[in-house]
Amino acid sequence: MKFHKKDNLYYLMKAILSCFPNNFEENFLSVINQHLIAKEYSRQILNNEVVSKKPRYKTLCGALILQNTFLSQLPSSAFYEVVEVMPAINFCFRSKKWKTINKLSSEVIFRLFITLYFEFFLLPLNVKFGKMYINKFKKYIARGDIVSIVKSAPFFYRIIAERQGVDLGFREEMVKNLNRILTQFYQ
Repeated sequence: MKFHKKDNLYYLMKAILSCFPNNFEENFLSVINQHLIAKEYSRQILNNEVVSKKPRYKTLCGALILQNTFLSQLPSSAFYEVVEVMPAINFCFRSKKWKTINKLSSEVIFRLFITLYFEFFLLPLNVKFGKMYINKFKKYIARGDIVSIVKSAPFFYRIIAERQGVDLGFREEMVKNLNRILTQFYQ
């Protein structure tokens, strides 16, 4: 048997194959986000899919799940890459055709919003550097979009915020804190 050169694709496939014996979905999502080649191609596929004549539902779902998992696992480094696909995520968010696509894109948008807020408002080390990412986000997602996302499942989005280090509180306090955060972010 002849051995082939070990390149990025070789190591990606080896990592994917190592996911199979156990809980495949969790292991696969964890492994795939550690490979630059997979992240780059998944973003390209997402961008290409939204401009195709007939975007494929499963492809969009898979791409959004990867973006969401990436933000969930590595928020401080993921936002750089996820903000680059904001036009595609915005397309998915505005899509009235598929509720699941809308829900998945809403989750990505909120995770990205909370990550940007945490990185550049709560830990303002590189505020000037962060303006570029915040402005790109704001170009596609309005304040009202964030409010409607949170209203759709307040408990779920409160937990996402808490995991990122942002305390929204409960009920009335949550509304008040979210308004304060949105005012700060969208000024």
